[in-house]
Amino acid sequence: MHAGGVAVPSIQETRKMYWDLRMGSFDRGFHSPESRARLDKLLVVNALPRKGRLNKADQEHESEERFVEARHQHPAVESAINARDHRNLDRLRTHDALGFARTVALSILAANFHQLGGLLQSSGCFWTNCEMIVCLLFIFSI
Repeated sequence: MHAGGVAVPSIQETRKMYWDLRMGSFDRGFHSPESRARLDKLLVVNALPRKGRLNKADQEHESEERFVEARHQHPAVESAINARDHRNLDRLRTHDALGFARTVALSILAANFHQLGGLLQSSGCFWTNCEMIVCLLFIFSI
């Protein structure tokens, strides 16, 4: 299946869990005319950029405020994915629903620890790693 054929099924599956999903942003490689038409029916904001040179209608569509806003959020998602991969949280250790839930929970916990550690460091705390871990564990135990 080519990349363009992945966008619609992924949104359909996601909408089963998150029925209020209103916006989707994709890389250029996912564009196909069929995908764009089907995603326009599924999403309020379909930020599926077209590959190559844009005609006037596509330029107008991609310069709409909602489209631009969705595309500006796209790098933040890519950054979060990269951060997850960088911390070796990009692999599912088990292939059942419980293993998936555990992996997601650990990813969220790791991201939260990373954020809290950054806040502690920026506040002028120069603790050792061990002291910082004890502090974070104490915060989460309350």
